[in-house]
Amino acid sequence: MTWPAIAGSERVIDPLHMATLGFRLTRPVYAQAALTEVRTASRDLSDLVGAGLLTAHGQTRGRHYSAGPVLTGLLRDLRSRRATITDPYPWLLSELHAP
Repeated sequence: MTWPAIAGSERVIDPLHMATLGFRLTRPVYAQAALTEVRTASRDLSDLVGAGLLTAHGQTRGRHYSAGPVLTGLLRDLRSRRATITDPYPWLLSELHAP
């Protein structure tokens, strides 16, 4: 897979993070988060959709973007490699509920 140059740009970090958290991105929201102009945001969003990092929903009015298949795949891969967290205080919950 060839990544567009925009995928390595620092300005896409916050918007892509918002998408991984489940927020719906619109062009004005992207422009504000990336600190760029709306025309640049349009081009960036098109490149990110082309790379599979974002998925476009809707047409011209009301169009929004969510995490695409590549981004969700990366997130799934990272989550699968995380070590499980063991509760360091297994006794605490029963102690809190005790009369």
